[in-house]
Amino acid sequence: MKAAFSITNSFTSKTTSFNLYASPKCCVSRPNTIKAPTSNRVSITYVPTSTSPDPAYSPLSQTWFFDLAARELCNTTARIQLTAIESLLINTLVLSTERICSKQELIAGINKDPLAYSGLEMCLSRLQQKFRAVFDERLFRSVRNRGYCLVQDVKITH
Repeated sequence: MKAAFSITNSFTSKTTSFNLYASPKCCVSRPNTIKAPTSNRVSITYVPTSTSPDPAYSPLSQTWFFDLAARELCNTTARIQLTAIESLLINTLVLSTERICSKQELIAGINKDPLAYSGLEMCLSRLQQKFRAVFDERLFRSVRNRGYCLVQDVKITH
């Protein structure tokens, strides 16, 4: 099936036409049918809405166990010793009611002043390096303009 579309730029009054070809599996725009000036660009940003960890970050999904008192993060094959601040960061991320934890929440979670403390990124970087050295994967990821979220399954033990 073929459909023709036109888009008119309200600022320049230029019209861009293109054909869209649909197959039973998907819709595909053929690049050779697009007649658009090269100066006009369109940016599309994908924002995931899923609350489950992205499988691209953890293909070898397994549960990590976090012990705040012992300051350890471990699974069935590895054990990572943590500093006090790293332990508080993981504790804040795990106990957060939202999937994404803001920088202010993380700074408050390590008992620092959110207006004066500037070492959060360095602490997170060192924690990420420790985790990658053992497991060669990310423990958490940054979410642009929102904060950080865990990408591994972490459970608190006592």
